[in-house]
Amino acid sequence: ALPICIDAKAVLATYCRLTVLQSLKPTDELAEAVRRTYPAQTAGGATASSNRAGFVALAMFAVSPRVGDFIGLSDEDIKDCRSEPVALKLHDRFDLAKHWTLSAALAATSGAQFSQAMGEWKELADSVSKQSEFAEGDPSGFSFIDIAADRSGFLMAQTATDTERAPLMAIRMSRIDQDAILPPKLMTLEEGLPESVFVQKYGTIRDARFLEKVRQIDEELAKSFPR
Repeated sequence: ALPICIDAKAVLATYCRLTVLQSLKPTDELAEAVRRTYPAQTAGGATASSNRAGFVALAMFAVSPRVGDFIGLSDEDIKDCRSEPVALKLHDRFDLAKHWTLSAALAATSGAQFSQAMGEWKELADSVSKQSEFAEGDPSGFSFIDIAADRSGFLMAQTATDTERAPLMAIRMSRIDQDAILPPKLMTLEEGLPESVFVQKYGTIRDARFLEKVRQIDEELAKSFPR
């Protein structure tokens, strides 16, 4: 497959706009940050490229400015608007917002399969540790809620970077709320599963039982936005 090209100038412009808006009117809600990333006045003219840049800029804003390194943005490039990462919440959880943001950025920059693998790897790493190392407040053990947030970010980025569906998805993201990002029904999924329990119930991430669970999550997510 051809490498994915990211418009670094578009990423920088969006990142700087997010940091300025944050200084003027702070928010800790992921949905608001997504709406700011894809403003209504420009959403109708969005392209796969502009949407891709938006996901990278949002990850720089919410996770780390160092995300810019992967597309060639230097400290010098972002010095005029660099800020500390903003802790955003999704359903009152900071870990879920980071899951969503990182998975969306990974899907936008590295392709869908890599993004999915990263999310699942992270969950298995958590299941064998006493305490999650990913984010404060993130329950230890395997979490299908985390997987749902990963899948939501992955699927939304996948849809938004499809040439034909890019404008529609940008319009949807300009109006999005947290229930559209992660439907409340998915907040009832199992989490905190120790490795032994996960293996007993789901085997491995290649097991048919696990794959069926992921399929059910994707089916619920598909109700919120087009695949």
